Amino acid sequence: MSEREPYFYPHYDDSSLLFMSPQSDSFPVGGGQDAQQWSPSIDDWELDVIPPSDLPAPSPIFGEQPYDDDAFPFNNIMHNHIPSINIDTTVHLPHLNTRGLSSPNSTTPLTPGFVSPSQPGYSSSPSLLAVTPPTPAMNLGHTHDTFPVFSPSTPVSPYGSQHPPWPIPKPNPSPEPEHFLPLSQFQRGPMVPQKRYKPHTSSDRRRYVDEVNLEPSIHFYMQKPDEEGIPLKDAMHGRFARLVSRDEPMFQERGPSISVRINWPGYQPWSRQIPTRDFRNPPGPITRAKLAKNVAKSVARFIQEHKGRQMEEDGEAAWLVGPGKIDVFDLVLVRLDHVSKGSWQAQLQLVRPRP
Repeated sequence: MSEREPYFYPHYDDSSLLFMSPQSDSFPVGGGQDAQQWSPSIDDWELDVIPPSDLPAPSPIFGEQPYDDDAFPFNNIMHNHIPSINIDTTVHLPHLNTRGLSSPNSTTPLTPGFVSPSQPGYSSSPSLLAVTPPTPAMNLGHTHDTFPVFSPSTPVSPYGSQHPPWPIPKPNPSPEPEHFLPLSQFQRGPMVPQKRYKPHTSSDRRRYVDEVNLEPSIHFYMQKPDEEGIPLKDAMHGRFARLVSRDEPMFQERGPSISVRINWPGYQPWSRQIPTRDFRNPPGPITRAKLAKNVAKSVARFIQEHKGRQMEEDGEAAWLVGPGKIDVFDLVLVRLDHVSKGSWQAQLQLVRPRP
C-alpha cells in the first residue's frame, strides 16, 4: 500500500472496493482477503473503451443517444443503456478574449468513453461502463466562436462604441443643404442656401471632379450638449473645449493648401486659400480645431469684402451680409464638403432663427 492517501471508488455491486494511489505504479485491488497487487497493462487500460457497435443508435430528434425515462437510472447503467445529455457550450463574447480561460457554467457532454486511472470514475471492472463526469470546459477555442450571444441585461448602444450620437456623414452630401437642419439642442436658423461648387468648363469638371475620388465631409461636432456645428464666434476666439476630436490631424495626404469656397446666395462665388500645415518645428498637418479657426477667418474675410456691396438681381435682401445684417458671429460652421480636387465648400447655418 502506498504511503499517500488513496482514493476510494465503490463498485456498484458493493462486493469490493477499488483503492487507487494517483502516483504509484501498482493499484491494490480487491475486497478483504482477496486483495492482490497488479500492474496495469495496455489491455487493462482498454477495458473501459466502448466499441461504437455497442452504443445505441442516434435519436432522430436529439441527434445523440435515445432518451430513456427509466425512473431508476442504475438499471440502465447495469444494462449498458446510458442516456446521453449533450450540452451546447457554444458561446461568443465579442468584447472578451476567452481563449485559455475556464468557464464555470459550461460542461462537457455526459457520454460513454475512456476514463484514465488518474481521473475520478475510473473502474478496472469490464462489466461496468465508465461514464465521463461533468467537467468544466477548459478552453473556448476557435471552434466555439460561432454564434454571438448577447445578455438582455447588457445595454447595447445603437451607435456602437466609437460613434457619436448623430447621423454618420456621407461622402457626397446633397447640393441643397437647406433641406436638412443639423442636430442641435438649441433652436437655430436655416442653413445658408448655397449651390454646390462646380468648375466652369466640362474638361475641368471631368479632371477635378469626375475623375477624382472625393473624400467624406469634415464635420464639426460639439459635446455637452451634443450638437452639430461650431459657432464661428467660438472658433475665432479659440474656444474648442467642446469640439469633438479637436486634436485630430487633417489633410495628412494633401498638399500645402486647399481652397475654401463659399457660394453665398446673391453674391459671386468666392474662394480663399488656407494652409494645411501647421508652422511648427517640425511642421505637421493642422488639427480639426485649427482648421475650424482658419475657415472662420475665411468667412470673416468674405463678409468684410462684401459688406456694402449690392446683391445680384435675383438676390434676397434677407441674406445681405455685413454689420446690422448677417455677420460672422451670426453663423455656425457645420461641415466642409469636398467639392473638387483641391476645393472644400463651407456649409454654414444661422445661429438664431430669422425674425
